[in-house]
Amino acid sequence: FSPSNPNSTTILEARQGLRIFTFHRDLQQFRLINRNLSLNEDYSIPSDLVGFVEIATSSYDNNVWLIDQIDFSLKKYNILTQSITSKTPLTNILNSKNYEILYCKEYQNRLFISTKNHGILIFDNFGTYIKTYQNKNISYFNFWEDDIYFIDGNSLIRLNLYNDNLETLPLPSDAKWIYSLVFNNLTYLFSERAIYIYK
Repeated sequence: FSPSNPNSTTILEARQGLRIFTFHRDLQQFRLINRNLSLNEDYSIPSDLVGFVEIATSSYDNNVWLIDQIDFSLKKYNILTQSITSKTPLTNILNSKNYEILYCKEYQNRLFISTKNHGILIFDNFGTYIKTYQNKNISYFNFWEDDIYFIDGNSLIRLNLYNDNLETLPLPSDAKWIYSLVFNNLTYLFSERAIYIYK
């Protein structure tokens, strides 16, 4: 796939089988690409509804979650009606002068937002704040069944989403770990120089 207006991609998600979602912060646009890698459509985010989108992710109801930097809020944008269907102010949850959004993803009707200084924030599918996991500076996380997992220093953390059971697996200290993928009985660990596969 090669777009007619190439630009840097802030977020690329291929987790929904029939479409690929990309977000481009510099252009304030998101793009939907079908499974044949042909463009469905480019969407510009209306400036009268959203000031400046810092980060965005697709939702399972085929809409878009986004963080509006101008009014410091979490918004859900309806693609078909081009309207905001929910808005959650973040001022009571985060310090607007001391925050940095690192990553976000929706899973099992919850939205997870990782921040540099405040941990991983969890919201329901209406944008209502639920709680925070205290692990900070997590630039990537993913899910397997009922667990969220991520690398924290030299440990792989698996945390159950419903009973908060925590499993910590120590990793070799001779590599700088970037992120991990868990699938079936295999765990893939990515360092700067190699991919390690554990069974």
